[in-house]
Amino acid sequence: MSGWSELPPEIIHMISLRIDNPFDLIHFRSVCSWWRSCTLQTFRPIPSLRCPLPPDAGGCGDDCHILRSRVYLVTSLSHDPPRFWLFKLQEEENGALALQSLLNRRTSSQRGVSYPSLLIDLLNSQVIELVQEHVACYTYWCDLFDGPGSSKCEQPIGFMRLDGENKEFMALGRLSFQGLGMYRSFEDRWTEIETTSGPFPDGIASFNGQFYVIDTAGVTKVIKPTLELSSFRRSRPCRKTRKRWFVKAEDKLLLVEMCTRNLEEYRRPRMIDSSQNII
Repeated sequence: MSGWSELPPEIIHMISLRIDNPFDLIHFRSVCSWWRSCTLQTFRPIPSLRCPLPPDAGGCGDDCHILRSRVYLVTSLSHDPPRFWLFKLQEEENGALALQSLLNRRTSSQRGVSYPSLLIDLLNSQVIELVQEHVACYTYWCDLFDGPGSSKCEQPIGFMRLDGENKEFMALGRLSFQGLGMYRSFEDRWTEIETTSGPFPDGIASFNGQFYVIDTAGVTKVIKPTLELSSFRRSRPCRKTRKRWFVKAEDKLLLVEMCTRNLEEYRRPRMIDSSQNII
């Protein structure tokens, strides 16, 4: 073999199967015609992972599954000055990709939901993944006025892979416990974490082998895989703080807070372009 352009087709195909980002696949297929002919034509993420419901969740069936969303920053290098786009993609239960709102859980796959179309030259753009979000989805039984019924529920969770093939994992969240619960796939069960009850978690993330949870009062809890827990405060309660996120930036975990003067500005944020015009 004289060079990378003459790699065996089975090797190229195996590499393309391990690409975990639709934009990396586009650049991979653009190397040369030989690579393009040996790789997947479209990005196919793995189907969603499944885990059992907590004992007191009130759910029905064995339908608890984990969905992942990723937020991207796209910088167009073909414009002067450069243009920027921020958007989120969610991997559906069947592995399909759907455009999702940055501020809520509504996706383009839902009936009656649509987003404006946009044409971007990805070969002349820089794409950076800013953050990943995970939610646990399950069906919940509830009593309605005309009898029992069910509804679909989603709860944010922290997620951590334990192997390269995505078969073993851990999840942390508050699905139904009064406190926090951790699921470890090798045990195939949820374990309640001993902690004092407090405000509802506002942000959950995994970083350097640990889970970080910040609540609406600004208190951060650190949970190790061994269920050992510690806490500290770096964010003070503020009546203008509407939401908190954890964002990974290289070797750091950053806390991002969204503050508005009132709730209406949070529910309907105003977007301002470079010329200071409200969109």
